[in-house]
Amino acid sequence: MSTMKKAAIQELVNGKLLQEEALVNRRSAYANAWQFETHPKETVMWAHFVERGLAVPTSEFFRLRNSDAYLEYETLQSHGNWKEKWFYIGNHNPPMPVVTGYHLKYSTKWLDEPSTEDSHQIVDLLQKIAALKKAGLTGVNVAASFLKRRIQPLQLRPTWGYEYSRLYDLSRMSPEDISNDEVEERLGHFLRGF
Repeated sequence: MSTMKKAAIQELVNGKLLQEEALVNRRSAYANAWQFETHPKETVMWAHFVERGLAVPTSEFFRLRNSDAYLEYETLQSHGNWKEKWFYIGNHNPPMPVVTGYHLKYSTKWLDEPSTEDSHQIVDLLQKIAALKKAGLTGVNVAASFLKRRIQPLQLRPTWGYEYSRLYDLSRMSPEDISNDEVEERLGHFLRGF
């Protein structure tokens, strides 16, 4: 059962982590159990995921397989009662899979590599990431950059991260600046050692 009241969702909006209600068609699920069948154009969003970078519509990168070229970071082992903090949100294009409340059934498609058409840039990007990793870039640096820029990293964005154009970039959740102290505080919510 969800413990997310409207005020708790508004805190995510006030923190510039979630868009306004009219834009993403979200609503509280407070005291509701799983009701997917009655709301087929919605999906469930956990506050825990929003606080750590998930926003709609989701980035294609969100769907890629793991790679040893990715940057390393250590997350906290426990995040408390995250399972109780969920709400409904419109299932925007490209849509997330329909959630039914039932366990997933294994599919060999989960192991499929992206098509050649979809992945022509992936090899190049992974090589660039590996070079930056070798030069000392860490997952903490990247997370801090996303927080400072007020960008949700797992959201589909109109431009690449390296094309970021400051306070009024269309990828920002808000043009308001955020202090370095607040960035460090937010990092401490999901990364070990902060």
